[in-house]
Amino acid sequence: MPEPAGSSDWLEELLRDVEARSAGQPDPLDREFAHEVADDLDGAEASSSSDVDKELKAAEANEAHDKNDLRQKFFRWAMWLITGALTVNAVGMFLYLISQWGRLSDTVMVGWFATTLVEVLGLGYVIANYLFDGRRAAGG
Repeated sequence: MPEPAGSSDWLEELLRDVEARSAGQPDPLDREFAHEVADDLDGAEASSSSDVDKELKAAEANEAHDKNDLRQKFFRWAMWLITGALTVNAVGMFLYLISQWGRLSDTVMVGWFATTLVEVLGLGYVIANYLFDGRRAAGG
């Protein structure tokens, strides 16, 4: 099959262009060059992964700080709630004592104090369990 006119000139020009462009640049098949490039990439990955690790640790620290702030706010709210419950119960007992003066029922008073005690201890337990649950903190 005959070659088109000027095809060998085109090929020679292409070869000269490739040689001119690759002059002074390392051979990509050179093993030493390949190892240098790999070492550079490993160093870049190591520094970027250490940066990522630092960012993750900083994010975890911020999350822990935010959770601690939220616990403190919730604890204050809970203490006001328990104080309010005790105050309402005390006022209720006082009103009962005034309204039933002379005919106080022992069972009502014992029941009232027992339910107040259970209410306060239950609120305290639920709040402490929510705020300081070790299973959730351990990721379980």
